[in-house]
Amino acid sequence: MNEENKNTLHPGTNISFPDPKQIREQAEQKAQSLPPPNLAHITREEIELMVRELHVNQLAADLQIEQLRNQLEKRDEQAVLFRIVTENMLDMLALTDMKGNILFAGKSHEILGYELGDLIGKNVMDFVHPADLPHILEDFAEFVAMDHPRRVEYRYRRKDGSYLWLETWGNFIADENGIPEKIVFSSRDITERKQAEEKVSDLNQFFSSTIEGLSYHIAVLDQQGTVILVNRAWREFAQSNGISAQQVSEGADYLAVCSDAHGDNAEEAGAFAEAIRAIISGVSDFYSLEYPCHSPDKKRWFTGKVTPFLEDAPRRVVVGHEDITDR
Repeated sequence: MNEENKNTLHPGTNISFPDPKQIREQAEQKAQSLPPPNLAHITREEIELMVRELHVNQLAADLQIEQLRNQLEKRDEQAVLFRIVTENMLDMLALTDMKGNILFAGKSHEILGYELGDLIGKNVMDFVHPADLPHILEDFAEFVAMDHPRRVEYRYRRKDGSYLWLETWGNFIADENGIPEKIVFSSRDITERKQAEEKVSDLNQFFSSTIEGLSYHIAVLDQQGTVILVNRAWREFAQSNGISAQQVSEGADYLAVCSDAHGDNAEEAGAFAEAIRAIISGVSDFYSLEYPCHSPDKKRWFTGKVTPFLEDAPRRVVVGHEDITDR
């Protein structure tokens, strides 16, 4: 079986029409086997009416054949257009039955290394990475049960045994009664995006691990001045000084904490908040302040510094506090 026949929905099938001469010869052969009509008692008017009826029937048949020819030609044009579209799509288009058995696979599937005919009859789950298969099977069952479009990301096996990351959207084709009978899957290669995300994740982990190991008290604020990350030294300092984690840890409004400060260091805290706002907005690029922060049993001094991320304003900032008492 060749590739086009195996791909049952592959368009472009040639349609041939029977030769009218052959049809007439066959009709004459059948007519000869019929008993001759009894014309003894038929009037001229009846004969003329019969001949006219035969002409009408012949014309009606010719018109029906012409309409059928036009419909088939239109269908063939649509098939050609469908083939052109699917062969030039970047996304991989596939049609399956309700169990995920592949009925049609677009030309874009060639990036997987398979011949298109090799995919027909296979189940889409046959190619899913073993680590992704359990949750993909679960998602597929929910997808079929809920009868709603669904998107998933997973790894898909190529012919050489390597895997690509795919993002796949699934939707249904319903029969004349509105009951889903087939599934259309549209998939795109997102391997580069997943690799970039993995690199970003590694960098974030490296960044978090680095600041966790510093003795410097560090907090990262977003563009609104909300704390999005603090290190261990920051948390331990807050805990040892009786400061609530809700006030200065992730999710806290650090600008409000500084602006609402009261007591001996209220003035310095207010100036620090204003400096952070100026750096977030892009008005300035650095701020440093030395200030006292005495405990009940020890006099201490600190340097507070604010530096921005290298991004357009409004921008995130890093706030650091260093103990300089022994300096």
